[in-house]
Amino acid sequence: MDDARQSLLKTIERLGREIVTCQNSMDAGRPCLGTSADHREWLHKLQTELFEAEAELAKLER
Repeated sequence: MDDARQSLLKTIERLGREIVTCQNSMDAGRPCLGTSADHREWLHKLQTELFEAEAELAKLER
């Protein structure tokens, strides 16, 4: 279980960094992907993955 927990923590950390980078690039007027729509779709995907990883971690910690 500890390996799964560590893996989830690393995933959560990575996704958090990617989300911040993506948001910062958009704030600077440079979408992380081609268009603003692509950027929003990618950001939503990252946020969904983060939410799912956090939920999985919560299950493990019960």
